[in-house]
Amino acid sequence: MEKKKYSGINRIIKSENLQQIVDIIHDGTFSDFVKDWKWIFTFSKKYKWIVALYTIVGIFGSSLSLGSAYIGRLLINIVVDQ
Repeated sequence: MEKKKYSGINRIIKSENLQQIVDIIHDGTFSDFVKDWKWIFTFSKKYKWIVALYTIVGIFGSSLSLGSAYIGRLLINIVVDQ
């Protein structure tokens, strides 16, 4: 059986998941990810108000869905209890 080689802080913790994260940081995948997100934010700067509006509408829609599910649950409980 091949022994796993842990690096960085993971020498103490010895977690396979943490080692995958450490490997991703060291092989450059994480820096590519950060570069991509920087590009996305730079590109979307001129659309920031539209993005904010869609975010607010999405949060509002999710809140309405949760509220209607809760009210539906209350109504079902009232009908079943009687």
